[in-house]
Amino acid sequence: MEHTTSLDYCPPESAQELLRRYAAGERCFPNADIPDGSSLELATLEGAVFVSAWLSDINFRGANLQRVRFEECNVKCSDFSNADLRGAMFPRTHVEATNYDGANLVGASFAGALAYGGEYMDGQIPSC
Repeated sequence: MEHTTSLDYCPPESAQELLRRYAAGERCFPNADIPDGSSLELATLEGAVFVSAWLSDINFRGANLQRVRFEECNVKCSDFSNADLRGAMFPRTHVEATNYDGANLVGASFAGALAYGGEYMDGQIPSC
């Protein structure tokens, strides 16, 4: 998937900025760099696209992440408990030590996701 951005594009650097820009209609967030330990609990980011983004150790508990694409991202140590991940995709995304307890993973694809030196195949889902 190719994404084009203008030369003056600045990726969001905080959870608050990300949510503000999403609310304003932005959906593609290449190179987003959200600080470790940030909270997006109960946030709605349905249909967002993250490419080469740093989203490690983020609280996504209960978030609406339907059809979100995490491509070539780092979501290590993030908590997706009870999140709605229906139709979400994680190609070439690092998913080590992530938690999906109670998450809705119907139609989610981890094909090509990376963890501990291995790659997930179609139909495989990371364990908590």
